[in-house]
Amino acid sequence: MSSVSNKVTWWDATSTAGPAVAELAGNLIIAWRGNQNSRNLTVANVTGSSGGLAGTALRSTVLSDSSDHAPALSRTLTTGYTAQLAWAGINGAHSLNVADLGVDTSDWQLTGHIVGRALVAGDSVSATSGPVWTGAGHSDVNQLGVLDQNSRSVLIEETGDLVFGAPSTSEFIFDARGPAQARDTDDGETLWAWTASDGALTFALVRQGFPLPAAVVKSPQSSGFGPSSIEQAYPGGPLCIAWTGIDGAGELNVAPVNPDAIRNGTDPIGAVYTLPETSIAAPTLLYRPLLDALAIFWAGTDGAGTLNGCNVQL
Repeated sequence: MSSVSNKVTWWDATSTAGPAVAELAGNLIIAWRGNQNSRNLTVANVTGSSGGLAGTALRSTVLSDSSDHAPALSRTLTTGYTAQLAWAGINGAHSLNVADLGVDTSDWQLTGHIVGRALVAGDSVSATSGPVWTGAGHSDVNQLGVLDQNSRSVLIEETGDLVFGAPSTSEFIFDARGPAQARDTDDGETLWAWTASDGALTFALVRQGFPLPAAVVKSPQSSGFGPSSIEQAYPGGPLCIAWTGIDGAGELNVAPVNPDAIRNGTDPIGAVYTLPETSIAAPTLLYRPLLDALAIFWAGTDGAGTLNGCNVQL
């Protein structure tokens, strides 16, 4: 079992889906779907601490937009110094939306205002999951991943601020439980992770310039939801993912991923760190470089889906 520290429970924030979390110059921002089971999207600054989690509070703005799924926050600022929020709408087409969130660059906090928005892919993609910002785009280009109306994994690249290219369908990810996560590695490959329809955590490595991976590997580890984003445990350390288990209690798990095992066609998950925390949805993992801390965020099993966060030491 790993070491868990610096835990916070934000009692005024509840959701039926996991939170989205990003960091602006050391300041955490968070977004989630609903409070008290509403579908409205909420964005918030995490305030009241010198970078840690314990003792913090949320300064929240409830948006007029809604979703049935968890939203996603981009990990990078736009060239106009805005943060980007993506979500699946509740209109008949379940359209994919992206908004630029205003940022006060004097203190790197959200202003609470939407300063631009875009409808992504028109009606050609009807989202059946919340989106994720993947690390599969090259040259620091953002890319959205989502499941479409046919349960296909669809990727849409952002070619400029709120300008998106045509959607493309993955040739090796299908029948997934939630969108796939991706991250570029130092070896010129993209590490992909998703939960297959049978619940198995599944991994692939794709070399740049090649459409298909050399191997797709299923792990014995299982989840009822998609995995978290793929994060570095510490500088020079392994890439890690987190997931909610199917043990009945929904225990949170974190594990390093071994790319060499994927290349050899074997399970890339060795040691699994099971946390003394439980969740009703997929967790969010975030490496915080200024604090050199790996943090995890989740909606709890207290009956209200209260949002929580803590640091994890593997």
